[in-house]
Amino acid sequence: PDISAHLGKTTSKGVKLNSASDFANALLDEHNMACVPGEDFSTLVGHKHIRMSFACSEEQIREGARRMSVFIASLK
Repeated sequence: PDISAHLGKTTSKGVKLNSASDFANALLDEHNMACVPGEDFSTLVGHKHIRMSFACSEEQIREGARRMSVFIASLK
C-alpha cells in the first residue's frame, strides 16, 4: 500500500514518520504489527510504500486490519 499520505505525520508516541521504514518501525513498536518498508524492494518509489503478508488466518487478517486502522487514525 501507498502510505505517502501519512508521511510527515507523528504517531501517538511522538515518532515523526519520514519514510516507510519509520512507518513500519512505529507500527511494530506501537501496535505489534509487522510489515516491510518498501525501501527494501525499490529505492525509487519504495519510500512511499509498505509490504504486507496475508499468509495467515482470516481472523488474523481482520485483527491486522483493525490494528492498522487504529494506528492510522492516531496519526497527527
